[in-house]
Amino acid sequence: TGWFTGKVEEEAPEGLLIPLAFTRAAYDREIIADLGGEEKAAVTLTEIWRLMKAQANGEKGDLLTNGYANIFYVCDTSGVLRTLDVSWHDGGWRVYAVALDGRRWGDGSQVFSRNS
Repeated sequence: TGWFTGKVEEEAPEGLLIPLAFTRAAYDREIIADLGGEEKAAVTLTEIWRLMKAQANGEKGDLLTNGYANIFYVCDTSGVLRTLDVSWHDGGWRVYAVALDGRRWGDGSQVFSRNS
């Protein structure tokens, strides 16, 4: 929570994120390069919250609800890009923030990026 506590974001427009399924295991820097760089990879907490809220009870939607990771890249309060792992477990959403390349993401997960 230290990376994001106090972060204020402007309202993000809807419908700008697209999910992409992983075809191979990769570290964050590899994924970000495949997405077209940090500008396309970076999303907002507001956009993530909107997706989680739309599937508040584990309904089908853009987010995976099978325990696999939904990966997002978000700038913290200092402007440092961080990885957020949003996963459905035991009837609710779990969100973990880790430093880039903190782990290798495997098949079955998906990453969200800008659709622009």
